[in-house]
Amino acid sequence: MYNENNRLAIMEPIIKVTNEKRYNQIDVDVSGLEVSYNGTIHGTISIDPGNGEGWKDYTGEHGAYDYEEEFGFVLETKKK
Repeated sequence: MYNENNRLAIMEPIIKVTNEKRYNQIDVDVSGLEVSYNGTIHGTISIDPGNGEGWKDYTGEHGAYDYEEEFGFVLETKKK
């Protein structure tokens, strides 16, 4: 049920788009995220905000709504 880092191996983080116009202006990589045993999402999410500054990494624990206002998406979990 858990992987070697005490993460729920049966859950994975996914993106749910809440503002399609804003979300279509960015690129997002969630491959560095994991779901912990208590359901929190942590790791590294990489975002290219589409403003010419290039990719930015956000590392740590991520709340579901941390990126909704600025980037137009929320983080959710689903079964693998």
